[in-house]
Amino acid sequence: MSDSKTKPKNPKYSVSDEVHKAAHAATVAKEERSKARFKLEMAGCEFEDAVKILDFGCDPNQALEMVKQGKTTDKIIDALKKNDGKMEFPPP
Repeated sequence: MSDSKTKPKNPKYSVSDEVHKAAHAATVAKEERSKARFKLEMAGCEFEDAVKILDFGCDPNQALEMVKQGKTTDKIIDALKKNDGKMEFPPP
């Protein structure tokens, strides 16, 4: 017996597996970004600064450690620029 709530009897259109997988991957990426932003906010970073850090492409985990150390958003982004995309920071 089929479940009529999940599978329509006469679907008007069907989605290929590639489209479904791409949509799922986009949703997962969006959720991961939201989680990373929330972690930065919980560590004391402002919303706009958290978005700026993530937009620049900083590694969220390393950026979170820097925020916990009291570094500013500009210092986090500058450190990424100086190291050609590698988040390596000198000890405080």
